[in-house]
Amino acid sequence: MSRKLFALIGCSKKKSTTNPFHEMVPARDLYCSDLFKKRVEHIESRGLPWFILSAKCGCISPGTPLRKYDHTILDKEPIDRAAWHIGAASQLIDSLYYDFGIRDPAECVIEIHAGRDYCETLRKILQIAGFEVERPVEGMGIGQQLAYYSKGS
Repeated sequence: MSRKLFALIGCSKKKSTTNPFHEMVPARDLYCSDLFKKRVEHIESRGLPWFILSAKCGCISPGTPLRKYDHTILDKEPIDRAAWHIGAASQLIDSLYYDFGIRDPAECVIEIHAGRDYCETLRKILQIAGFEVERPVEGMGIGQQLAYYSKGS
């Protein structure tokens, strides 16, 4: 069976400076760190459908309108982090089911391109649900990740 590959890209603390806080912009245009941009280029060059792991909103599509915000997952209390991970997993599963027709977790692989605090609990939840989850840059520092994404691995 051929499995469909999906990617999750972690948001970044660095946000666009061209938009005031009250203005809504597509999520993909809100985050502007070099690492976020390299991750997006890498995933899009492979033609993969992808989602953003937003500290504010969970697992969202790149076109989701967002206002600028200033917090990370580390700013959340432990119980709120747990709720975020459960919510993000639920949002992803709903999107896979309704938008992509995925009926069995074994039909796809989820690649997570994000920091450890966004990944570890989410990976466990998705694996328990039956998804195969990969972290291609697991254990790499930011410089190593930038090099990985730059070479188109």
